[in-house]
Amino acid sequence: MQLVDRYGNNKNSILVVTGNVVKYVNNSYSVTMHTLDQIKDMFKNKYGVTPSSNYAPDYFAEYGNANMQAMGTHVDGSMYSNSSGYLATFKDPVTGDIHITYMYVYDTSKGVD
Repeated sequence: MQLVDRYGNNKNSILVVTGNVVKYVNNSYSVTMHTLDQIKDMFKNKYGVTPSSNYAPDYFAEYGNANMQAMGTHVDGSMYSNSSGYLATFKDPVTGDIHITYMYVYDTSKGVD
């Protein structure tokens, strides 16, 4: 994926990984998506480099409901929990399977190994 700034200049320092997953939720306003280590592994697998930052806000996480007909709730956004990792948050409590699309963005100026 090639990103550009508002002036049309290529931004080669941005890494992006995307995908989707089905998660089971049991009467909760959130579900754990990935740990920081899992996200780092996704970048390593795609780009051959591992982000070196262990500071959660250096990673932008975005989630969406990939199938509103199967689970009719709105994915409000994301949050980070030191004990759980990155979580998708919902407007209402959810019970059942939900198909979630995800995107993680990392700025390599924060460091890579």
